[in-house]
Amino acid sequence: MISAREIREIALRQSKRGDYPLSLRMIESAISMLEPNPLPQTLIDELKRDQRDILRQQSNSDARRIEADSTSGGLLLIDQISPDFVNLQEEIDALSLRGRSQFIAGDIDGAESSFKQIEALDPNNAMAKSFLVKISRERQSLAYLIT
Repeated sequence: MISAREIREIALRQSKRGDYPLSLRMIESAISMLEPNPLPQTLIDELKRDQRDILRQQSNSDARRIEADSTSGGLLLIDQISPDFVNLQEEIDALSLRGRSQFIAGDIDGAESSFKQIEALDPNNAMAKSFLVKISRERQSLAYLIT
């Protein structure tokens, strides 16, 4: 069986080659092998320090790559710069489609829930705010008809 120290050495070699994701996974597996008690605590602290160092190296490497791409006149795609942004926009688009469909179908409560989720993800989303105003007016008109 391979020990946490051996895994640490392998991970450090991988980070020197530039394989940061694999290196970070190896460090995580080494940390998970150790029980958090006073005996291996020093090794756990060393592994966490190595993990921070590898993340720093990865950030520096990404920054150098972006700088090299920008100085060569090449533009980066948004999903290369911020994949979280792309995922967030896809989620907002899906919620928007669902909310508009619910609104048209007359499911006011469901539409309101969908648009509030959009507003939670993107507080400045004009479309969600617009539909929430429409829903509010729709509820007011329904309340007027009922009384």
